Parts: sequence; structure tokens; C-alpha cells
Amino acid sequence: MKAVSVIIAVAATIALLVAGRELLIPLVLAIFFWILIRSLKAAFERMTVAGRHLPAPAAFALALLAIVSACSVVGRIISSNISMIVREAPEYEKLLGQTISEAFAAFGFGEAPTVRQLIADLDLFQILTTSATAMASLAGQAGLVAVYVLVLFLEERFFSRKLRALFPRPERRQRIKQTLSHLGGDIMTYVGVKSLASLTVAVLCYLLMAAAGLDFASFWGLLIFIFNFIPNIGSAVATLLPSVLAFLQFDSPGKAVLVVIGLATFQFLVAYVFEPRLIGNSLNLSPLVVILSLVLWWALWGVPGMFLCVPIMVSLMILCVQFPQTRRIAILMSRSGRVAELGDRSERHRRRAGAVAMAQELE
Repeated sequence: MKAVSVIIAVAATIALLVAGRELLIPLVLAIFFWILIRSLKAAFERMTVAGRHLPAPAAFALALLAIVSACSVVGRIISSNISMIVREAPEYEKLLGQTISEAFAAFGFGEAPTVRQLIADLDLFQILTTSATAMASLAGQAGLVAVYVLVLFLEERFFSRKLRALFPRPERRQRIKQTLSHLGGDIMTYVGVKSLASLTVAVLCYLLMAAAGLDFASFWGLLIFIFNFIPNIGSAVATLLPSVLAFLQFDSPGKAVLVVIGLATFQFLVAYVFEPRLIGNSLNLSPLVVILSLVLWWALWGVPGMFLCVPIMVSLMILCVQFPQTRRIAILMSRSGRVAELGDRSERHRRRAGAVAMAQELE
């Protein structure tokens, strides 16, 4: 009977996640943007001007300005490069056709099909319609995310009051505050380190591509930055596209090979040397869980789910630790199998700048 109840609960949860994706995805994104803004606000508050720390309103304004400016820069890079790619598409179609012909001749496959023949079966109108719909949906979700973030900041001052009403017992309320502080600290760690690592590899790859003269270097750098937030496969996908372009654009295969090797080297060093040193074992997620969650959240929420899968699974594991009934699930999700430390790290997380601010708001 208990197993049947669990199966029904899981099935109902999955159905809710799929049916409510249009509302849940912007809400989850808003929560992480809210945490990111709070982290930046805490960082700016530690800055000193004329020997004094920045006041909270000024720090918040700077954090918000940084986020808005970053989004604006990203939008400009995407729009300008997309128009250039569309303009240059016929030339790259010609280069791709030549490459296909040379490959067919080298392997003795006879006459090579043209690029247009290869894509003849594609419904271009349907592709354009789907793409336009996706872009419109993305723009609409961006507005909804902004509204959610605003509401979260307006609701901040009532968090402590609601906690006292929900959990009258002081010891229970303190444990909840520690859990929230711990949860915020881990998410801040992931978002902060992942952003720094992605920015580092994106800048290195951009400098390499710009020095080599690869077309649309700024666009590929931005793509590498964004796709590095997708675990495991994101960096490979982001590196593949400029690598293909390098072989199409450069007359010398050696130059293209050097660009590809450089891109792969930067990705490897940042992903397997730089990033693990910064994160360490703080997230403690099993690599298998990361891969399975990547597939699961992609199936449930598409591409946004791939970006959000790690923070969601970290949050889920921390919550599972807090209850004896779900502690075994947390052990299975962990990398080392040791989850006792998860319940004892709230003090360390509160000492982190972002988690300190969150704990103070909950007092």
C-alpha cells in the first residue's frame, strides 16, 4: 500500500511539473535570479568607498544594474550576430557544399548531394514558425520572470513573520532557517562558481577565436558561456559549432585543427581543473545523478530544465537530508554517501556573504 502511494505521488508530481511548466519554469528562474541579485548585493555591500561600506540601497541598485546591463549586452550580441549569420549564410552554404563534395570524392562515394538536397525533406516554414513561436515564448517568459523577481523582493520583509506563524516552536523554526540558509549557500556557490568558470572559458575561447580570425567570435564566446551551464554536454555542444565553422572558413586545415585543440583544451582545464577546485565537494552530487537529472529535466522542461537541473537536484538533496524518511534518498543522490555533513554546514554557509544576508532576513 505504501509503495502504491509513493508511485501515485511521483506520477502526480511529474504530471504537475509537465502541465504547469509555463508557470513553474519562470518561477524557478525568478528564484535563482533573486538569489543571484542578493549575492551581488552582499558582495557590493562589502565594498568600501572612502573607508565606508556601501549602504544596502546603493548595493541593491548596483546589483540590479549589473544584471540588467549583462542581459542587455547579451541581447545586443545575439541580435547583431544573428543578422550577420543570416547575411553570410549563402557563402557558408557554398563552403559546406564544397566540403561535402571533397569528402565524398576522398572516400569514393560518387557524386555528392548538394546542401539543399540534404535539407530538402525539412519543412522550412514549420521550422521558422516554431523558432518564431519559441522566441516569442522566451520574451514572454522573461517578462514573467521579472515580475516574479519583483514580487519576491516585495515579499522579503514578510518572510520572518510567516516563518514564525508556520513554525511556532523555536527549535523547529531555527532548523528551518538553517535549512534555508544552507540551501541558499549551496545555490549561491553553484551559481557563483559556474558563472566565474563559464566566463573564464568564454573569454579564453573568444580571445583564441578572435586572434585566429574566426567569424562571429563574440557570438561563439557568448554561446560557450551560456551552454557551459548545461552539465557535461553543454560545453561539447558549444565547442562543436565554432569548430565546424573553423574547418569551413580557414583554407589551412592546420589552423582549424589548432583552433579546435585550443577550444577543447580551455574547456577541459576549466571544467576538470579550475571549476572542481572552486566548488570542491560542497555540492556532493553524484555524477550519475547529474546525468540522470539532466535527461529527466530535459524531458520535463526542455532546454530550461537542462540549465536548472543541478540547482534543483542540490535543493532536493538538502531537503531530503532534513527528514528521516527521505534521508536514504539523499545518500543515494550524494557523491560520497556521507550526508551527515549536510545537516551540519549551515553555520559555515551563514558565514558566506550571500547566506549571511539571507539568514539576517529570516531572523
